[in-house]
Amino acid sequence: ARDAFYACMEKEVDKKPTEIASVGLLYPSDCKAARAEFVSQCRPTW
Repeated sequence: ARDAFYACMEKEVDKKPTEIASVGLLYPSDCKAARAEFVSQCRPTW
């Protein structure tokens, strides 16, 4: 799940770099499902 989330983040960086880079807690809406799965399976660190 973590790899899927980060793969999505890397893909979205090309489209919305400032949204991701400016604030670490911001992430593209397209990745919310992947992040939710990541958080549900892993210890949330952010």
